[in-house]
Amino acid sequence: MGLDLSSIKTSEGIAVLPETVINQYRQLNAEVNGDMYVGDDGKVYIPTQECLQERYANPNLTQAITVFEAQEVKPEVPDSFVGADCMTNVSKEAKHPIKAEDVVAMTPVVGVYMPEVEDVSKYKKLENQSSSKDFPSAEAAEKILAFYRLLRHGGELYLFNEQKGVYQKLTPSELLVLIDEAVGGDIRKANRAKAYDEIKKFLQCDYRLKVGSQNFLPTQFWAFRESLVDTVTWNIFPNDGCYFVRSTLSCPYILDATCPVFDRFLESITGGDEKEIELIIEIIGYILSPDVNAKNFFVLVGPKDTGKSVLARVISRFFAGDAVSLLSANDFGGKFDVAELEGKRLNLCMDLPDTPLSAAAVGKIKAITGDDYIRSDVKFKTSVRFRNTAKLLFGANYLVRTEKPDTAFSDRLITIPFRYPIPKDKQDKMLEERLATELPGIAIKALKGYCRLRANNYVFPELEVPADLGVIIDWSKVLFDFVRDYCIFNQELQISTDALYQLFCEFCTKKKLGTIEKNEFSAKINKTFKGKIEKKKIRYNGDSVWGYVGIGVK
Repeated sequence: MGLDLSSIKTSEGIAVLPETVINQYRQLNAEVNGDMYVGDDGKVYIPTQECLQERYANPNLTQAITVFEAQEVKPEVPDSFVGADCMTNVSKEAKHPIKAEDVVAMTPVVGVYMPEVEDVSKYKKLENQSSSKDFPSAEAAEKILAFYRLLRHGGELYLFNEQKGVYQKLTPSELLVLIDEAVGGDIRKANRAKAYDEIKKFLQCDYRLKVGSQNFLPTQFWAFRESLVDTVTWNIFPNDGCYFVRSTLSCPYILDATCPVFDRFLESITGGDEKEIELIIEIIGYILSPDVNAKNFFVLVGPKDTGKSVLARVISRFFAGDAVSLLSANDFGGKFDVAELEGKRLNLCMDLPDTPLSAAAVGKIKAITGDDYIRSDVKFKTSVRFRNTAKLLFGANYLVRTEKPDTAFSDRLITIPFRYPIPKDKQDKMLEERLATELPGIAIKALKGYCRLRANNYVFPELEVPADLGVIIDWSKVLFDFVRDYCIFNQELQISTDALYQLFCEFCTKKKLGTIEKNEFSAKINKTFKGKIEKKKIRYNGDSVWGYVGIGVK
């Protein structure tokens, strides 16, 4: 209402409208314009007369403050007073017509006003859009920890992989992808890219994630993908991430598993030597265990085709690729590279050269197998310091030698002799794959061998290793002895090449020698006994085959 009705008076100075009627008009005006409300005390509150006058005088300005005054009760509006032009901003839905005779002119008054403000609705933030300053990065980090098992070791974050049963180190980019996978939708919705780094810092600095002594698996446990086996009590526990396990055996734990093909393989490569079979099983058990108390390393020695590489590859199949390193003898003698052993379970090198190991290599191998902390330089990076967990397995055609005698080195060296080469035509090209199917059975056999080794205070069975193991053989001398013991010369006799070669292999096995290929055997026997025998096509046991005339079996 822009007019003060109480100021309207007759010429005698008497008010035209009584105060009660004026209040009725004001309340009706306030109710129609939405400016009236009833308080908890039951009183009616309407704008003051001064506020209405300012609003009427300046219709294009927004009033900064509206002051309300209380009325005792909400009165009934009499029918004789139903609206007037003095009501401002009356809505089109007003129920009562305005009487023309009630129109009264209003004059503007001077007051305090707010400046006119442009329409800023287009800049209004969406209801679901959060303030960048209020994005809950800490809550997002907690959400990630609720869904993922994370631990921090050596300043790096590790994520538990349930399928593999191991904690795997997260690279910076992998950590960001993990964050995006968990809460990326919320981050994009808030348009808050910096939240990735904030959440990353929350996770990296969380003291609860630090790996402590209670997180490491005791050395008496063997970790399989799904099971943790206590080798003292033989109790089995789930591998659910409670322990900081970074490497497991690749096969399942099956207590009653067997390995008949592997058993026959051991008999073949050892010539049936039970003591050597026992040694090999205990070595495999020690390599598969996390225990490093034996402080030994192992060298498979013998000529080619004796099964060294097959056995080494089968052992390596128990570990994931990132748990195996391939450092050579030269690497052990150098300044760099042994840092690659950190966190590994096995180092495999099957080509030791026929040269004495350097003093540097000998010293490094002793340190690695001694359960001591190792310091290693890294090219273009800070040097690392770690305790080795990798077992060392080497292969060589000749016995290991050193530049200088070293008793401590010799005490830690365990040599396994391989003296029985397998002829090419007798070799099973699928043997390694067949052995791989028996890993659960081999693991059980090795586990029992490890328990036996531990009970014997880590003393391996001792073998007498021939001093000439791996030396160069004069096959002409071997052929002379073979012919002398097994054959006779007679021009009336003949024998097939295959039959004579098979007899020669049996002779070499009895002498615990290696053997040579059939083609090499044929060439050498022709040269050695030239003039006494002749190689040609013959009829032998009803078949036309290559053979020798002038020689036969005693």
